[in-house]
Amino acid sequence: MGAPPTTAERPGPNVCEECGQTVEAVWLPFGVALWYMPRLCGRCLDRQLVQQRRAKWEIEVRDSVRRRLVEAGLGQGRREKTFAAFQDRPGTEEAVQAIRALAESLAAGARVRRGVFLVGENGSGKTHLGAAALNHAMDANPGLTGLFVEFADYLAALREGFRDEEDSLRPRWLRGMMAEVDLLVLDDLGVAAVGRRDWDVEELVRLLNRRVEAGRPTIVTADLEPDELRDRLGQRVVSRLYEACRVVPLEARDYRREAHDA
Repeated sequence: MGAPPTTAERPGPNVCEECGQTVEAVWLPFGVALWYMPRLCGRCLDRQLVQQRRAKWEIEVRDSVRRRLVEAGLGQGRREKTFAAFQDRPGTEEAVQAIRALAESLAAGARVRRGVFLVGENGSGKTHLGAAALNHAMDANPGLTGLFVEFADYLAALREGFRDEEDSLRPRWLRGMMAEVDLLVLDDLGVAAVGRRDWDVEELVRLLNRRVEAGRPTIVTADLEPDELRDRLGQRVVSRLYEACRVVPLEARDYRREAHDA
């Protein structure tokens, strides 16, 4: 490695580019031994390293949040569905109040056991409010887990997992995820009810039972009244829905139809 050169060979002192303090050359006995003149003094170098670590950490956090939102089913479209962007109309007051109260409780870290069952016609704002609640709670509470899923898509994913012999663990993973997230938004239950099958009913009852037992709230949306759901899905499903959720009507008209009629 060799010894450091004589004092006469050592470069004279320089000044730190950040603060102007005197900086001495440093002997680097690595590979080809040489004197190295730092651009920064030790204090400024430490500060720069801290800033670099913080910038890296911020990027990692941002990427983690983005992945968290994607995994939660909140793509760009649903990400834009916030309470601020919701158009208040006659008939939405009770629903907005109930959903806001649930979201703000979860955002504050409170334990909430009972969810909200939003019932209203297509275009009344059910999906928007469900997504807004999940956005609000997850933004304010980084430790909270959530998921937004259309129930028909969940059933389809389960069936695909059961058919795929090489992915036999998927149904168990899906069921566990749906049951265990802190807030589940189960959208468009009415669509799934149209093609009623005994297996679909059993999966819904299983899911609601697990979430009730775990004390985790669910937001459910449907364009069918409870009596209509009882006819389509049976008394067991409606009974579990009433146990898991407070039923709140969304009595606003379809905003698309209102825009067309205007």
